[in-house]
Order: sequence, then C-alpha cells, then structure tokens
Amino acid sequence: MTFDDHKGKSLPRKVGLRVGLRVLLVLLPVLCLLLGWAGWKILKSPYEPQGATSTASAFIHDIHQENWQRAHDLTFKNGYTGRNLDELRRVAARQFCGRVSELKSWHPPQTHGNRLRRWLNGVEMDQDQVWVEFDDAASGCMMTFEMRLGKDSQWKVFNFQSHAG
Repeated sequence: MTFDDHKGKSLPRKVGLRVGLRVLLVLLPVLCLLLGWAGWKILKSPYEPQGATSTASAFIHDIHQENWQRAHDLTFKNGYTGRNLDELRRVAARQFCGRVSELKSWHPPQTHGNRLRRWLNGVEMDQDQVWVEFDDAASGCMMTFEMRLGKDSQWKVFNFQSHAG
C-alpha cells in the first residue's frame, strides 16, 4: 500500500506511530542534554553569601551616614573595629578612603554545587568567615571587610581596612 492509495484519508496507524517514535527518539536525547547542561550551569554558578554582603553594605551605609551606633552594633566590638564608638570613629577615619559602595567580590568563592555537596555530606553549608571586597571607582578606594558569624548566627564585621589594588 502506498501513500497515493489513501487519497484524502489519514495515514495508516502504523505509519503514524513510526513517525512519532522517530520524533521521540530524536527529542528525548536533546531534552536530556539540555537538562544536563542546565543542571551543570546551576551547580557551577557562584553563590553569594547574602547575609555577609548585606551586613557589610549596611555597615558601609551607616558609616557614610555617620550613624555610629548602628554601625557599631554591626561589629564584634574588638580592637580591629573599635571597642566603643570613639574607637570606631578613629578606625573608620583611618581606613575609609572614599565612598566605597560597589560590591566587587567575596572570598572564599563558593558555588551552588559546593553547597549541595556540603548538604549531602551533612556539613554546615554556610562558611563562618567571609571576606567581602568593595570599591569606589571614582576615588580608586578598595576595602576589605572580614565578616564572621556571631554566636547568634548573625553576620558581623570583624575587621575592615582599605588596601591597594
């Protein structure tokens, strides 16, 4: 039986199944490849420690606004950041070299795949110490903020300092 014998009629069921099976055999590997590629991209994408970076940003904002009490509340109140407000003002005057506001990087870098591996191994996913880099392109000022998790599981500034590029 040829296709011409069916003038205006639908194709026999077996021919339609074969075409559908062929399409499925082509699309299934393509779909698997796309899902694998998407999973790889997600696992390799960088993870930003939002708590640490947002606390550092809030600290910078408070220093620029001269809200010393709130800025001091975001620190460990140690010799690096100042045990009291007067010490914090002196340290900030010495270390802040411009209006840093642009988040550049954080260290150590971590990916979503690292976090998944830590979770699967029963290890704490969040690191307890992160260095956050900010800069000000206009003045060339670069600053590092050493962030640590406190006993209350809140990120706080342990140390901050300006540095050369």
